[in-house]
Amino acid sequence: MIFVGLKLMSSSCNDESIKSGFRTLFATIDFPLLLELFGLLFTALIQSSAAVIGLVIVMISNQAINIQRLYLLL
Repeated sequence: MIFVGLKLMSSSCNDESIKSGFRTLFATIDFPLLLELFGLLFTALIQSSAAVIGLVIVMISNQAINIQRLYLLL
């Protein structure tokens, strides 16, 4: 069941409007504490940290999140 959910989330991240939305979101947030707060709220909304981790991995593989920029913030 979890793999079906990850496949569904993966296919939804291929949409260019979703990719550009997350790119602008993470480009405007440059304070690490705000990124942690965003992650906390997103995890609470989905109610599963494993699903959020899977979603972040899918977003990185689809280049919706720039991993190099996240390293620079840490």
